[in-house]
Amino acid sequence: MEKQAWVGERIVRGYMCKVDWDHELGSALGGNRIYPSAKNCIEDRGCINECGMVEVEVRLRRVVRRGRFDSPKQSGKPRTKPRR
Repeated sequence: MEKQAWVGERIVRGYMCKVDWDHELGSALGGNRIYPSAKNCIEDRGCINECGMVEVEVRLRRVVRRGRFDSPKQSGKPRTKPRR
């Protein structure tokens, strides 16, 4: 089993279309947008008056695949090349 990557207690709140929450989340092939503020969601989505809006919380459960930009603290392994 792969060593568990660093997972903090960071929880991020966001806002999304209620219809996306009810029917699309986890099913939509292209994913769903979560906005950083209610105002941003309303401005970007023209459907909020009809569909409604929900506040959601997102937390990291595990790192599925590490990226090249992971820091040692996040990836759990030391850098192989020094920073420049």
